[in-house]
Amino acid sequence: MPASGIRHTVSSVPISRSQYESEEHHSIISGTSFPTSPVEKQLFYRTDLHKLYYYNGVNWVDMAGGGVTVHNQLTGRDAADCHPLEAITGLASHASRHQDGGADEINIAGLSGEPAELTTHKNLATGVHGAGSNYLALAPAASHLVRSFTKGWTSGKLLKGAGVNTDPTEIDKSAFGYLGSDELFIKELFPARMARLIYKLWTDKNGFTERNTGGNNYAGIDALVQSTGATINNIAAIGSPGIYVGSSALNSVIMGAAFCFSSTVDSNTVYLGFFTENPASAYPTETNPHMGFKVVNGRIWTICKGTAAQTTRDTGLNMTQYANKWFTILYTGGTIKLVIDAVDYTPSSPSIPSETALYWWSYIQTLTSADRAISLASLNLLRGYSA
Repeated sequence: MPASGIRHTVSSVPISRSQYESEEHHSIISGTSFPTSPVEKQLFYRTDLHKLYYYNGVNWVDMAGGGVTVHNQLTGRDAADCHPLEAITGLASHASRHQDGGADEINIAGLSGEPAELTTHKNLATGVHGAGSNYLALAPAASHLVRSFTKGWTSGKLLKGAGVNTDPTEIDKSAFGYLGSDELFIKELFPARMARLIYKLWTDKNGFTERNTGGNNYAGIDALVQSTGATINNIAAIGSPGIYVGSSALNSVIMGAAFCFSSTVDSNTVYLGFFTENPASAYPTETNPHMGFKVVNGRIWTICKGTAAQTTRDTGLNMTQYANKWFTILYTGGTIKLVIDAVDYTPSSPSIPSETALYWWSYIQTLTSADRAISLASLNLLRGYSA
C-alpha cells in the first residue's frame, strides 16, 4: 500500500505524464476502519465518519480539527479516558455555595419581582399568607403569639392559656353546663342553684374529724398540714362526717381543694376525695365505692368505683409539677369529672358511685421510716339542689 495514502486510478500502463499529474487520476485510500501498519503523514478517509485523517506517527488525527464531540472518538481513547465534570475540583460543591447558608449565598433583597416558588406559595388557598378562610387580615403585634390552633378546637371544649410560647389547653365545661370546671368557677363563681356547704381556710379543724395512726393534722393560716411522723405505715387523716354526697334531696356536689406536698414525695400514699367510710369509724379504702384522687410516691392517679370494678387513670403528672394546684371533683350522680388545674383526667368509662353517703377525706400514709407531709389549702364544697 502506498505510504502516502494516495493512489493512481488509470485504465492502462504505462501512463502519460498528463495522466500522472491529473487530479482525476488520483484518489485517497478510504474505508470504514483505519489501515494496519500506517506510516507517518499517511492519509485515510473514513467513509463511515465522513472525515479525512492523517497519521502523525502515533494516532490518526482528524484533519478538520474541533470536530470530535465525544472523547472516546479520538483514536486510541475510550470512555475510561474521559474525565467527569464532578472530578473537577470545586465544581461539585459549586451549587451548594449559592444555596441558603452557603459561602456565596444568593440574596435577592432589594431586587424587584419575586421568585416563582414564592408566588405559588403565597397564593395557596389553604389559609396561608393572602388567601384562604384563615387569612389574617392584619399582622398581629409582636406580643400576640399565633400558635398552632389553625381551625379551632374540639366541639364543646374551652381554651385555657398555658403561658408564654405555649399552646393553650382544652378544658371541659362543668358537669352543670356552666362556664368551666376551673379554679375560677370553684373559688369565685357560685351559680344560683348551688349552695356553699363549706369554704374552709383551715385556721382551725372545727367540723372535721381526725383519724390518725401516729400522725397528726396541724391547722395554720390558710393551710392544713398533715404529717405522718417517722414510723413506717403511720397515717395522718381528716374527714367530715357531716359533709357527704348521695342524698336524694341533694343530688349534686362540687368539691375543690388546693393540694401540695410540703416535703419529700416518695414512699407515701395519699387520698383526696369522697369515700363510703365514715371518718368517725374507719379509714378510706379503694375496695368500697369512692371518687377522687390517689397519689403514690408523688405520681397522681384519678380513681372512682361504683358497683362495678374500680376505674383508674394515670395522669402522668406528679406533685412536684402540680404543687398548689386545684384538684376538683364534679359530681351529679350520673356524671363525674375529675379535674386537675382545669384539665379533665377522668378515667375512661368511669365506674360512678351511687351510694347514699360518700364522705370527704384527706389522707396520707408513710411507707417508710421517715416523716411524710402534705398541705391542704382552702377547701370549697358546693352542693346543687334538685328542681
